[in-house]
Amino acid sequence: MSEDLVNSLIPAVDQQIESAATPHVAATFKRLTGENQLAEDDAKFLIAECLADESNRMFIEKREFNIDRYYELLDELPHSDSQAH
Repeated sequence: MSEDLVNSLIPAVDQQIESAATPHVAATFKRLTGENQLAEDDAKFLIAECLADESNRMFIEKREFNIDRYYELLDELPHSDSQAH
């Protein structure tokens, strides 16, 4: 996935972190910056990679955005015994 593409999604991630409509994203951000002590920018980049992956899959498969798959990708992000990108 292009780093420029992922970086272009950071504003969307910021909105999702703040939105009451996407509490799973905020919880993932809190988990990544809390347990793992990742820098906020690194955590946002990882979340944006998940968003980019699902957006790309949506385009390739010509289907709607699958929020459940997006949340599954977020759940697979590193936990305390793993490292970030």
